[in-house]
Amino acid sequence: MAVARQMKERYRDFETRLVTELMALPEVAAGKDRRIERCLQILDAVSSGRRIIMPLMRLMNSENQRIRSKVARILGRLADNASWTRKVLAEVDPRTRANIIESLWGNDSPEIREVLWQATEDGNNRVRGNAILGLYQLGVASVLPAIRVLAENETANCRATAAWLMGATGDPRFRGMVKKLRADPVPSVRAAALRALVQLNKTERTDSPNLEPLVRFSEAAEGVRRVGFELPEDAADSRVLLATDVVLAQNGELIWDYSFVERRLGPVSALFVLFDGPESGRLPDLKDAFQVCLEQKESNDRWSVVRMAAGPDSDFDELASVPPPYQGPELKKAITRFEQLRRIPTDQLPKLVRLVGTHGPGRHVVLFLSPSALSDADLESLEVAAVALQFNVDVVSFSTGQNERLQKLARKTNGIFLVAPEDGVSALWMVQMYTSLAHRYEVSYPLSGPSEMPLDITILPPRKAGPIRNAG
Repeated sequence: MAVARQMKERYRDFETRLVTELMALPEVAAGKDRRIERCLQILDAVSSGRRIIMPLMRLMNSENQRIRSKVARILGRLADNASWTRKVLAEVDPRTRANIIESLWGNDSPEIREVLWQATEDGNNRVRGNAILGLYQLGVASVLPAIRVLAENETANCRATAAWLMGATGDPRFRGMVKKLRADPVPSVRAAALRALVQLNKTERTDSPNLEPLVRFSEAAEGVRRVGFELPEDAADSRVLLATDVVLAQNGELIWDYSFVERRLGPVSALFVLFDGPESGRLPDLKDAFQVCLEQKESNDRWSVVRMAAGPDSDFDELASVPPPYQGPELKKAITRFEQLRRIPTDQLPKLVRLVGTHGPGRHVVLFLSPSALSDADLESLEVAAVALQFNVDVVSFSTGQNERLQKLARKTNGIFLVAPEDGVSALWMVQMYTSLAHRYEVSYPLSGPSEMPLDITILPPRKAGPIRNAG
């Protein structure tokens, strides 16, 4: 291999000449010559160009399975064209298709994901299993239902592949499903399930315990539940969390169909808008709550706080310019003079919220109000501005009823929706509200029961790297 790398630097056509010599070996189609495999190992190690793809295609139908596997791995690595890869997959036999899909494991691009997703619909169980495993390794949570469908397939080969697949993931959430396959009427499925259980019982993942996530908020609307959380501080900076590392369960039942997103990583730039209205009697209590929350915020977080109300123009301060976010001593001074905050008419809200459109990631407009404080037109203009400027609208409602409009606004702008406690906003509640703005991860899933039902979130430790046997 070292000599081959030197030859490649000296002779630009070295790879094609090596392939020419390879194809001239006797009985190359049968693959009985040990030199064929050795040549392919060298090519796999040194080749970086696509000039050798077409000559090697002749070996894709070799009688030797090891030859086909090595060629498929080389082709999968070199072929970065999705349309070309799909064309090849359509022309070769199932075993070779499975090898090509296997060669894509560990690589990630939109084109590769597209090929893998299409292969999950392949008529061959090995191809489907390899494609599903490839997507699982990339952290694609939406492929989890496909594993369940494969395990419940009426074809025994598909169920056996599902058992192999679940064992290869090392994911304990599949343990119950694998145990069910141990009672399958077909011996080959039972044998595959037994091997999968052995794999699951091994230490496939690191010795670290499952992490307890810090849940920041949870809300349900229109039959969908959203939960925001973050990892403990000692693990947050050192861990890259994949969607397939998250296990959700409700009332003891696993949730298979869920979506997962990673949110902001920067400081919070928040505009807090307090609406004076019919239920504003609790608003003055926010002064102490804001001061306690001020002690908890990160030094780079930026705040601005204003009050808004409806009424005669003479009752308001003139909005000559949008107030900038405060930091440091200026913010503390503004909170101290809480009762003297500027009062702005509600029709100036669209102009006001453009403040957050110019300040980095983690941008929020946080509304403290009752459901009747804003008209439908106000909410629509606020939603349009939020989508255009890409900031979140978070809502704290001071009413337990008629919150559908506000909840819809928060959901459409990726914000959070909270109902203030009936006994007033305490300092502790305010701190919890503020930390919920900065949650890093979010899951959502269709509700299948009461929204009050508790959700159990388990974060699996990282999977140990190791060889994965072929699907069979």
